[in-house]
Amino acid sequence: MLSLEFLLMPFLGRGALFRISSLLVLIPAEKAIRHCLARNGLQNLTARLAPDQADRACECTVRACRAGVGKADLMRGFSVALLALFAACPLRAEIVSAEYADPTARYRHGILGDAIEWGTLQLSLRDGKRLRIVLPETRVFEDTAPRLADLNGDSRPEVIVVESSNDAGARLAVYGEEGLIAATPFLGRPNRWLAPIGAADFTSDGKAEIAYVETPHLTGSLRVVELRGDKLVPIAGARGLTNHRIGDREILSGIRNCGRGPEMILTSFPWQRSGVAEMLAVELTWPELQVVAWRFEEDFTPAHVMAALDCGLQPDYLK
Repeated sequence: MLSLEFLLMPFLGRGALFRISSLLVLIPAEKAIRHCLARNGLQNLTARLAPDQADRACECTVRACRAGVGKADLMRGFSVALLALFAACPLRAEIVSAEYADPTARYRHGILGDAIEWGTLQLSLRDGKRLRIVLPETRVFEDTAPRLADLNGDSRPEVIVVESSNDAGARLAVYGEEGLIAATPFLGRPNRWLAPIGAADFTSDGKAEIAYVETPHLTGSLRVVELRGDKLVPIAGARGLTNHRIGDREILSGIRNCGRGPEMILTSFPWQRSGVAEMLAVELTWPELQVVAWRFEEDFTPAHVMAALDCGLQPDYLK
């Protein structure tokens, strides 16, 4: 049974004695808390918690309550203890939106149709705070817009961006409310770029992986990476696919799920301004994580891409 001591002691002070004897599921919140604690390796534990463990235990209860367990549920069973714990746990900072700021012409590339890039990433948090991440003068955000996705399974989004260096080209980077979390290596040469596709749970593990096209005008190399700690680890890739032409202001691609799992909408490399480009639905097989592409009858245009992302168009899965 969850004791009052179990529910309150971790939050009377960091490193407090955290004692679990057994867990009795009486209400939805307790079931969610038990599952969350188990995922974080905090079940059947008698130990003095480190600060990060206490934070994780607190987050488990906050997440359970925020996931849909209302006050009426909390008024049953161990209601007093749960309400006390919920009140004792401050909501951790959560990013609700992100945007680029401080336009700059200091990076001479113009791959997105003009000379203007961005020097700052601005994050808005659920509590109303706003954070600014300012790059050094030797780097810019060379991108259309930041993208939010939960990359570590904690039910809070991280921010996916493209950073470019004067000397080393672009890299994919992930930021949180405390700053840089992880990044791929820079591509190694000035004016080498990558174009994000999006993020989705390709591996069915409850966390989103990031898909992007590396050097979409030179090699058309699809990359899929996952966040592991402070690293972005490649898990799949293929060549011959792209989502951008030099000078286009938008990156034409996206990820959909029309009942088969995540599919990326892309075109074949190279994508020329003359002629017709084929539109492809690209998926990863499971568990092999091999890249498979299916061709649409419709060609690769903004209108057709939007219709495909809305599941209004389907490829021929038999060819």
